[in-house]
Amino acid sequence: MFVLFDSCWDPLPRLGPQHPPIPGVYNSGWVQSPGAAALADANQYPRLKAYVQGVVAAFAKDGRILAWDVWNEPGTDNAGSYPKEELKEKDKTAKVTALLPQVFEWAREANPMQPLTSGVWAVDTSPDGASLGELQEIQLRESDVIEVLHPDGTPYRQAEVDLIRRLTGKK
Repeated sequence: MFVLFDSCWDPLPRLGPQHPPIPGVYNSGWVQSPGAAALADANQYPRLKAYVQGVVAAFAKDGRILAWDVWNEPGTDNAGSYPKEELKEKDKTAKVTALLPQVFEWAREANPMQPLTSGVWAVDTSPDGASLGELQEIQLRESDVIEVLHPDGTPYRQAEVDLIRRLTGKK
């Protein structure tokens, strides 16, 4: 599965080698894409579109790609690991919420044979899904296959899968 964008960890990526790992900071060598500056600047979105469409088109018929994760854990707050560099949570969430449907659209315009998905990392487990966030609604609506992430191995997995099936009608 090829990941195009990712909201996790260092929000200040740059071309070339990244900074060395920071002792005591989990995944400190992992960088976001797009970074905080590109995410905050709508003038950069044509560049992001060209990136998505260029990569997806280049591998759209390649059997080695099983799926496209268009955005891993969109809007994650990084557990406060980069408070000075990260966009404010509400700003980041708003930007990602507006951009994520466009990223799905851009990838689909490249006509890949592979399914599209976005790693759902925060799922409401209330019986009716009433507290499901807008980002998660977009992910569930736009994804061809549903990817649910639980890096900590929480026991809610089956409840979340059942809820997602009920909300989306997808198996």
